[in-house]
Amino acid sequence: MRDPNVSLEFRIKVAQATLPFVHGKLVSAPLKQTAGSAKLIDGTGGFTVDDASARVEGLGESPEKRARSRIFELELKTWCREGPSAAEQIELDVLRGLYPDVPLDRSEPMYDAIQAWDRALNKSRTRDGDG
Repeated sequence: MRDPNVSLEFRIKVAQATLPFVHGKLVSAPLKQTAGSAKLIDGTGGFTVDDASARVEGLGESPEKRARSRIFELELKTWCREGPSAAEQIELDVLRGLYPDVPLDRSEPMYDAIQAWDRALNKSRTRDGDG
C-alpha cells in the first residue's frame, strides 16, 4: 500500500476493497447478496469486493460469533447427565457475562411461548436448587 511506484488511484481502490475486513460491522447482509459480487478493476488485474458481502463472510469469524457458538456448545452439555466440568461452567458463566442474550422482540410470533418456557425452566431450576 505504501509503495511509491503504485498509483494513488490503485492504492485507494485497494484500501476501499480491504476496508470491510479491517473495520467490519456486525451486521448481516440480505441472503441474496453473496461473495460473488467481486468486480475487476479495469486495467489493474485487481478487484473490488462489495462491503456487504465482506461483512457476511467476516461475521462467521467474529469474536462474538465464535463466543456464541461456544456458549451453545457449553449449554448443550448442561443437558447431559455428567454436565459441564467446573472449568467449562466457569467459561460458560464468563461468556454469558460478555455476550448476554439479546432481548426478545415482542413482535416475535413465538414471544409468549418462549417467555412461558423461560419461566417454567427458571422455576424448575429454582426448585431443583440449580438456579
